[in-house]
Amino acid sequence: VLHGGKERESTLLISSSLYLIEEYGQVVHLHNRPIVHSSPLTHWTAPLAGAIKFNSDATIPVSGIHVGVGGVFRDSQGCVLAAFSCKIFSSFETVNY
Repeated sequence: VLHGGKERESTLLISSSLYLIEEYGQVVHLHNRPIVHSSPLTHWTAPLAGAIKFNSDATIPVSGIHVGVGGVFRDSQGCVLAAFSCKIFSSFETVNY
């Protein structure tokens, strides 16, 4: 499997995914707050035949210690061509208007 431009063992990707899911659950449990979506959930629509669609998302926790970003590239059949997720550590501030 190609991930991040490098060939990786599928079992490694699965274990990494399970780790991220576990980490997510720990954060939700730690803060003991419901998850709030800032935008409405929408249904994914495929791009035209022969095209590739890129979807991305990001989140900044209230603590502002890091930003989580991710994205996925899919073809017109909905097959995942590439995907990524990462944390960017820095000092971020959230502003409520």
